[in-house]
Amino acid sequence: MAEAWRDAGRFYVAVDAGDFQVPDEDGLVDWLESGVEAMSADPDLALLVADVEGVVAGWVGARLVTPVSDARWQLQRELAVTRLIVDAVAVGEEHRGSGTGMELVLAAEEWGRERGATIAVADGNAHSGVVPRFYESRLGYRRRSVSLRKAL
Repeated sequence: MAEAWRDAGRFYVAVDAGDFQVPDEDGLVDWLESGVEAMSADPDLALLVADVEGVVAGWVGARLVTPVSDARWQLQRELAVTRLIVDAVAVGEEHRGSGTGMELVLAAEEWGRERGATIAVADGNAHSGVVPRFYESRLGYRRRSVSLRKAL
C-alpha cells in the first residue's frame, strides 16, 4: 500500500508540485497500518485492496455519509440521502492503465450501494488530465462543483 501511495504522490507532484508532495517513506507503513486499524473498527469506512500475484497493485479508501438532520432546509438534495465518498484511490505506477483503479472504484461503489448509498462523490485534481477521463468517461461521474483554494 505504501508504494502505491508514494507512486500517487510522484504522479501528482509532476502535475502540481505546489500542492502535492511525495509522502515520506520513514513511518509511512506505520501510518497506513494505523489507518487500516481505524477503518476496520468503523463500519462506515472501507479500504479495498487490489492484489496482483501477491503484490498490492492499488487501493481505495471510501466512507459513508448519512443524511443530515436539516436536509429539508438545505439547497442540495443529496444531503437527504446516504452518500459514498471516495476519499483516495492509489494505483502503483506499473498497474496504471490496467483497469485496476476502475475496478477498485466500482468495488467501492458496490460496497456503498450495499449499505444504502444512492450517490457517489469523488474529488480529484482537474489538472492531472487523468481525473476527468477516469471519473467522467470511464465511470460515469459528472462535474457538479468546483473546489477553490487560496493561500492566506
